[in-house]
Parts: sequence; structure tokens; C-alpha cells
Amino acid sequence: MPPSRLNPDSPYRPPRARLSVTQNRSAGNPAGWPADWPLVLLTTVTFKNVGAKSKVRLTMVPVDATDAEIACFAGAMAGMAKGWGSGFSIMEEMFAELQAENK
Repeated sequence: MPPSRLNPDSPYRPPRARLSVTQNRSAGNPAGWPADWPLVLLTTVTFKNVGAKSKVRLTMVPVDATDAEIACFAGAMAGMAKGWGSGFSIMEEMFAELQAENK
């Protein structure tokens, strides 16, 4: 039987997760996104085992986007790297705290 994907002690690590992130503009723009922000982004998270750690790679690509939406997305890329980097740093701190609590 393959190891459970829900078991945190399992050596199984999924190689990739893909999801489409969509924006619903039917209620206006409550999130404050730029008017030309793409409606759909394909987000891919790839995992690679590196010794006892995991390397995570995140990519986002606009789907069926207009030229204006692609330009808007491209202009925001530097800020996204900073935001995602901060998020990963926070997760790393949380994982370290959890590991310390479980020792």
C-alpha cells in the first residue's frame, strides 16, 4: 500500500501542485487589484527533496490574458517575489517552532 498523503511522517512528497487562482469582479474590486490584473493565474508549486529538506519553486502564469493584463502582471512581478518570499520566511519560522515543540 502506498504511504498516506495525509501522514506527516510519510516519506511521500508530491512533486507538484497546480491550481488556478481566479478573481471575481462581479462585486466590483473589493481586494483593490489593479483594473488590468489577470482574471486567472495558473499557479504551480513544485517540490524537490534536497537531503532532509525540501526545495519549493513557485510559478504563476496569466491564463487567457489580454496584452494589458500581461503587462500589469509583469510589472508586479518584483513585488510578488518580495511578498511570497516573506510568506515563505514566516512559514519557515513556524515550522522551526513546531519542530522545537515536538522534540
